[in-house]
Amino acid sequence: MIAAMKAKDPLKVNTLRGLMAAMTNELVAAKKKPDEEVPEEMAVAAIRREVKKRKKLRKHFAPEIVKNQPQRKTRSAQFLKVTSLPR
Repeated sequence: MIAAMKAKDPLKVNTLRGLMAAMTNELVAAKKKPDEEVPEEMAVAAIRREVKKRKKLRKHFAPEIVKNQPQRKTRSAQFLKVTSLPR
């Protein structure tokens, strides 16, 4: 996150912020404290859900209405897949 902020890469910063919020939501849903460490299974599930959400959003946006949004969500999903998911 810090490297993305220093590089002034808004795509990565926004994606990582969203992912951090998703992790916090996972912990709260599991009745744990938000500052606890996220178990790996829970983290992978949250990442997969975020990727799926971005792919689904891409289908709903009309390219002629919102030109940059679908590409940004696709790049965001690709970034999450490449950097976060185990192979």
